[in-house]
Amino acid sequence: MNKKKPASKTPRYLTGDRVRRTALALVQVYGNRCAKCLQPIDVELRHPDPNSLSIGHQLPLARGGTDEISNLRPEHLRCNLRASDQVASYRAPAVTPDFFR
Repeated sequence: MNKKKPASKTPRYLTGDRVRRTALALVQVYGNRCAKCLQPIDVELRHPDPNSLSIGHQLPLARGGTDEISNLRPEHLRCNLRASDQVASYRAPAVTPDFFR
């Protein structure tokens, strides 16, 4: 008997415009400061620029975090890649998914 995994509430792999819209929405909520280094993020920069906007997890997936919107934070791409599975020390206010509706 193969048991199916329950469907995630948030898609794990967003692509293109959906990622960009989600990242920009996070900037509107938390401001344009990186959750890791607290320096400003230039939202006009695009991947693969190391200073471009990236979506990070406050509690990393490897440590039991989820892709729920309340666990996501704006980060520089370089900070996100460097952090790996480290828990963010920055504690921004929690946001519920209702905020984005």
